[in-house]
Amino acid sequence: MREERLEAYLNLIQVLLSSSSGEEMEILQTNQALIDAGLVQTMEAVAAMLAERGDGDAAEWLRNVAAPMVTEMGNSSSTPTVVKRIPESPLQFLTEVLQATADSNGDRKVVYPLLQANLDQLNEKLAEILHDWAMIILPQVEPQEAKFIGATIGGFSNLMAQFPLGDKEKNLEIAITGYEIVVTVFTREASPNEWATTQNNLGNAYRNRIQDDLADKDMAVRADRLERAIACYEQALQIYTRQAFPQDWAMTQNNLGNAYRDRIRGNRADNLERAIACYRQASEIYTREASPDKWATIQNNLALASENCEASNVPI
Repeated sequence: MREERLEAYLNLIQVLLSSSSGEEMEILQTNQALIDAGLVQTMEAVAAMLAERGDGDAAEWLRNVAAPMVTEMGNSSSTPTVVKRIPESPLQFLTEVLQATADSNGDRKVVYPLLQANLDQLNEKLAEILHDWAMIILPQVEPQEAKFIGATIGGFSNLMAQFPLGDKEKNLEIAITGYEIVVTVFTREASPNEWATTQNNLGNAYRNRIQDDLADKDMAVRADRLERAIACYEQALQIYTRQAFPQDWAMTQNNLGNAYRDRIRGNRADNLERAIACYRQASEIYTREASPDKWATIQNNLALASENCEASNVPI
């Protein structure tokens, strides 16, 4: 579902919920162009959210408004439209795990056992539900509550990105979805630090999404993800300058170096030279004396990039 269409659905639903009794038919007639299976799906999702928040009367009213549309679609002479609904079980799991993340302040000792007990829920469907849930709930809450929800989703995404069980690729897809939601809440203008942190995390998730066993036919997918990772790191560096945030700047430079070292698009020699430059800049902050562990990691990355240069006959 396209963002513009979803936003139109949500605006219409908000008008319906705010309307006086008996006005709903006139409102729907005025918005005939939006009446389709997507609207019914979104109405069901909003009803489920209202029920979760304890507003059962509003949820039932909204479902009653949607019911004639479902009947009309089913009686249509054309091929019946399949109305997609958010299943209660994944939705309940999502709300439960987000609540656990919020209550524990992202404590993996609390959240990971919950994830381990529900490995079957960690799939593309959960990523889709997380996206739909956020797009429905965030416009309805006050800015402060939206920030709390955004921070909770960010914490959950961090946990998913590092969760060692289940399907790593699906875990990262959920994390990516979460990070992409967070940057709509913590914008560069209003919350530059949080925005930059999330951009760096999003870059890591995109880069880690590359699997060593991907077939050659997926090379374009790998290339695209690396380009997205690079773009995220470069966005973060617009805030994480060496002068203002030296530690974060060095960390992101190292991450950017990793992405350029593995980059598929562009000139191989140029990519490796850029990677080496990033590592060397990072090592100016992460010195052997001040940060021996991080210095050693960067030295290892620098050695790998240098080996690739030699293998590719690229002058260092």
